[in-house]
Amino acid sequence: MLKPKDWLLLVILPFLAAIAIDQATKFFAFRIVNPVDFGPVSFFFFANEGFALGSLKELNKIFTVVLPSSLGGLLLFALLVTQYFLPIYSPLMRSGISLLTGSMISNVLDRIARGYVVDFIQIHAGMWQTGVFNVADALQWVGLSLGLVAWIANGKLLYPVEQRRGRKWIDAGFQTQYCLKLLAAGVCFGLISGAVSYTYVTLLVDEIQSLPRGAAENLVRTFLAIYAGVSAAFFVGLFVTGVHMSHQIVGPVRAFENFLNDFINGKRRQFKLRKSDEFKELEALADNFLKNFADTKGISTTPLVAGDVAPDISGIRSDGTEFNEKDLHGRKAWLIFYRYATCPLCALHLDSLREVIARALERQVAVVAVYESSPEEFEKANCGATSDMLRAAGIPMIADKERKLYRAFKTRRRNLAAFTPKTVKALKKAARKKFRQRAIKGRFGQLPSHFLIDEDGIIVEAFYGKSFVDHIDLDVVRGFIG
Repeated sequence: MLKPKDWLLLVILPFLAAIAIDQATKFFAFRIVNPVDFGPVSFFFFANEGFALGSLKELNKIFTVVLPSSLGGLLLFALLVTQYFLPIYSPLMRSGISLLTGSMISNVLDRIARGYVVDFIQIHAGMWQTGVFNVADALQWVGLSLGLVAWIANGKLLYPVEQRRGRKWIDAGFQTQYCLKLLAAGVCFGLISGAVSYTYVTLLVDEIQSLPRGAAENLVRTFLAIYAGVSAAFFVGLFVTGVHMSHQIVGPVRAFENFLNDFINGKRRQFKLRKSDEFKELEALADNFLKNFADTKGISTTPLVAGDVAPDISGIRSDGTEFNEKDLHGRKAWLIFYRYATCPLCALHLDSLREVIARALERQVAVVAVYESSPEEFEKANCGATSDMLRAAGIPMIADKERKLYRAFKTRRRNLAAFTPKTVKALKKAARKKFRQRAIKGRFGQLPSHFLIDEDGIIVEAFYGKSFVDHIDLDVVRGFIG
């Protein structure tokens, strides 16, 4: 995004300078009575009623005066939009675009004020000669050349890969409303100016008695056609501009939303926006959030790894009694994070651990299961299978409804993890064992995790599942148990 100083130096000043220089030279062109030659360059006044270098002057004035004059507003609109959305600083390109547009506008001002463009320069060499042109025409080539040089030098930076978003329509509802509101404002202005212009033209035609009725009606119809065409082009440009502007507004908001979701799901990363995005202050806010919230509150989202000190293991058992570190008695521990009490996939996995759990308890290794459920949930009939297996295995179950342990151990969530072939196969197997899905009383996307902790409270192995049925390799557990 350009700073106000850059807008002044790179956009406004070149634009105004092109108009001022061109109009100043045309002021002196009016005073040329006889042609003046300076070598191959001649200066003489020429009223150009056509287009470039005097071409197409035989066309109706509606096409040589009215239409080009009407397009002046579109040129100014295009200048502002292009400068606003240009993704790189590039003084050459920005100055070139402003010079090009300013010189074109200067010629448009001629047509509006006089009905023709003032040309006064011609270059010749022997039998060869150019058409008659003015300083604005020369500045157009200068501006075009500057833009071309900048494009050759910085073309790859115009739309760098790392600055792209996958699509323009990020939030279709918001962006459509934004574009329609912008378009509605433009349409209202078009209707008002159209009504005034149409009324003025019809009254003016009526006042001109010399025009035949058919010619007068044809003049009005031509005006309406030109006005409708120019307005339509403006409305299309306005809508496209709305798409780009809304993209730069909703894009940072959606990116920040994704940043927070990643943080919640255990993925810590730096938050960066595109250079052309609005709300750049969100980057500083994200950095401040990570430093002053995540770190000082002990909510670092970096996953736990082997060698880390295990967080304090405490909570409420399924029977309502307290569980804390003292219950481990300085033993090795195998901490299992399941989903919620009624999860059939969790019950299926717990059922498959009978032999390993028995071996762990025999070797004095503590096994603790954590569920995102309240103690009351385990008293209900639909949790009978899970409760019975826990009691039969002789291992404690921590009812972590408030998710304190889930957060402390940086467990993860991923809703799409449900839709894998292995998950569907496991659900069918669970159904055959009468482990059926009941009411979901927890985070549906919670993924399983396993932590093997030594006698000193140091994590030996940290495993984060990538799907609902992704669990630690039991050979790793057996090696830990000994």
